[in-house]
Amino acid sequence: MHEKIENKHNLRRVGLRERKKMLAREAIEEAALRLFHERGYENTSIEDIAEAVVMSPRTFFRYFASKEDVVFASWQEIVDTVVVFLSQLPQDTSLYAILNAVLDHISTIFQARQERSLIMYQVVTTTPALIPPYLYLITSLEQIIHTIIIQRWNTQQDDQHMMLAIATTITSFRVTLQSWLQDGAEGDLLASVHETMERLRDGLFS
Repeated sequence: MHEKIENKHNLRRVGLRERKKMLAREAIEEAALRLFHERGYENTSIEDIAEAVVMSPRTFFRYFASKEDVVFASWQEIVDTVVVFLSQLPQDTSLYAILNAVLDHISTIFQARQERSLIMYQVVTTTPALIPPYLYLITSLEQIIHTIIIQRWNTQQDDQHMMLAIATTITSFRVTLQSWLQDGAEGDLLASVHETMERLRDGLFS
């Protein structure tokens, strides 16, 4: 009985610790993006970010390895959630339905984080040094989706065709997302993504 109570207490402590860590990361990300937007990425130091959230630079490094990691924290989190999301889809889901569901999932997150997404985009597009890692994250998403589909669905579909379908879908999403962000993140991103997928369906998934 005593052991059960102790285990519950330990779980509660772990849960509280994780929540505090998550809140700290969010506070750092919010402050950093605001400073990057106001002062410019290159003109903002880790010391500036740490000061804005009332912590030492040393504490900052407990949560992020660099300024770049802060900029792409939300995008990396989205990539991580895609892995979990794909693992929950039914085994008989078609390639088109898989990719459509993934884009729905990602679009919903971006729409919910409208202001943060817009600031991140503005910071990235005004900082040449951030363009390569941004494009790398998008490419890595293609690779992750492809790997999981191969492993989980054991698909018999031609691998070259699948890679083309995934790459074209993610690129089309990037263009749709970029257009939405350029318009100030106004309008219905999900509806725009659905329209894009409808255009792709006949050519790539028939």
